[in-house]
This record gives sequence, C-alpha cells and structure tokens, in this order.
Amino acid sequence: MGLRIAIDARLAWRGLGIATYVEELTRALAERADVEEVVLVGSTRGAAARGPKIRSAHAAVPAALLHTSIGGRVLARLGVDVVHFAGNVGPARSYVVPHVLTVHDAIFLDAPGATLRQRLGRAYLRRVVPRAAAAAPVVVAVSPTGADDARRLGARAAAIRVIPHGVPRRRPAAGPTGRHVLLFAARDPRKGTAVALRAWANAVERLPADVELVVLCAAGLGTSEAALASATPHVRRVGRLSRSDLDDLVGAALALVHTSTAEGFGLPVLEAITAGVPVVGGYAPSVRWIAADALLATEPGDDRALADALVRLIRDDSLRADLALRGRRRAAEFSWERSAAAHVAAYRAALAAPPTP
Repeated sequence: MGLRIAIDARLAWRGLGIATYVEELTRALAERADVEEVVLVGSTRGAAARGPKIRSAHAAVPAALLHTSIGGRVLARLGVDVVHFAGNVGPARSYVVPHVLTVHDAIFLDAPGATLRQRLGRAYLRRVVPRAAAAAPVVVAVSPTGADDARRLGARAAAIRVIPHGVPRRRPAAGPTGRHVLLFAARDPRKGTAVALRAWANAVERLPADVELVVLCAAGLGTSEAALASATPHVRRVGRLSRSDLDDLVGAALALVHTSTAEGFGLPVLEAITAGVPVVGGYAPSVRWIAADALLATEPGDDRALADALVRLIRDDSLRADLALRGRRRAAEFSWERSAAAHVAAYRAALAAPPTP
C-alpha cells in the first residue's frame, strides 16, 4: 500500500509562492506509484490540483485546530499516514500523526513588516514558528538559505532536509523577444523596489528609446516608489494579470531585475531562467543560489552598479544569449518529480522517527 499524505493547504490558492508549492507538490505526489492518496486539509477555498488520487477534506477539521491535538485525532481517523504542514506553522509539540514541517524563511525575524497586517502576521510567526520548528521530526527547507533559517528558528540540524521547488508546469515560454525589462515590485522595503527604480533612472538615457521597464505591482507601490516610477521615463506599471498573461510577459522579457534582499526561494527567478531570461541584481542569497552562473550579479543597494549592469546586458546580445543558455541549463536541475521523491523520503523519515517531547 502506498502512503496516504495529508497536506495543510491553509495558505494555498492565494496567488503566493506557497500556492505554487502546494499545488505542484500535490500533483507530483499523486503521480507516484508509492502514494495512494493526497488529502488536502485546512483550506475552505477549494483545491486547484485535482485528480483521482487527490481528495479535499477541508470540512473535516477547522483550520484553526489543524495543528492542535484535536486536529491530529481527526486526521488519524481519516486514516492518513503522515501530515505535511507546508507553511511554517505546525504543531508545537508531539502530534498524533507523524508530521513534516516546511520552513520557507525567517524573514519575519528580521523585518517587522511595512503594513499593519504584515506587522501582526510576522509577530504571530515569531511566536509560533520556533516552537513548531523545534517540535517537527523532519523539517523541509526549500533552499540552503532556508536551512540556515530553520536552524535559527530552533530546528535540529539532523531534522533538516533541503528540498528545492521544481519548475512550474505552467512555465513561461520564450516567445518573440520583447523590448521590456521586468521588475516584480512590492511595498515591502526588502523587495528593493526603490533601488531598482533609481537604477533604471540612471540607466534609461543610455538605453535604446524603445526599451521600457515593466513594474509588476499587483498590490501597489509605496508613496515614494510610486512618485519615482511616475517621474522616470519609460516605466510602465502593471497591476494584477492572469497567469497566462504574466507568463507571456516573463517569457518575452529582455531581463528580470531582482533586487529583493531576502527570499526563502525565489520562484520568479526560476521561472525567468527557465524561459531563458537573464537575471540582473541577485541580492538575496537564495536567488544567487538558484540563478548560479545565469545571474549578472551586483552588490546589494548599489543602484549605480545595477544601472551599469542593465546597460551592459541590454546592449550586449551575446551576453544575453550566454546567460540565457546558462539559465536553461541551471533550471533543468529543478523538477517537481525530484522534489516529490525527496518529500516522500522525508515523510518516511517522519514515520520512522521517535515521537518528539
């Protein structure tokens, strides 16, 4: 008999990186012969991943009780073998069913947040995640940076397994080359939006007149960043897009500017290099790890160096072609099939582990 795996989907299906993680992992697990069933629990929003081996049991246990002893007993009655808490929050003590916890990052330890919602959410995480990390028999980190963060949060070194994400199935396809550079922007200061905009302002007069910076800002920009974007030539702000439109925009880009200083993984970077789009900046350690030699790196916060790198990259066709080739080679090392296999090994390790106190 194969494994019956429950996955905590409380934070999934909201358009965030964790949504991709839960959806892609669920599908890859369900395709394996050694997995009998994947049971999605904890979310009332419904699952995007569907299939004969995927079952939704959201109504079986209230989301707020999922990581408590009550939730554990309900899941045991459902007959699952192992529970995967996929979004930082899990049981703070021994659980009825063997479990695995994914710790994505420890950004909430270092950055209080830019909005009231972020500040409240990160204060909650600072209280509950260290206890969950210490209690988990197995902790999944999505990058080496994530493994360092898991140790900071109290996870036992022997319990940590680095299991990267894979290339999304709905990956961007390289289309006719556009005349735009992409920037994923946000209000959060760690995203480095202001640095990227200052670099563009410095570079734009040295670039061909038909090249523009497309700022993807579904949640809007801060006041100063919005003013800078409005005052700078050849900047186009774009709000929320459909997945297919976003994929088309990524796939046709000349480059991706990535100036975030902290990320647990960096799915936009993986999606870009999959499509052969070079990445410039690369301030976050996890992004440097993902992009490897497909990255044109600059020092964090140095907008003049970033501007010079942008000019060089956009004007040098051979450099872009070389980085595109390197990116595709690097992206080929990431797959959800490999990720699912490593997760199954983590689940079996949790089944074999002695109960935590």
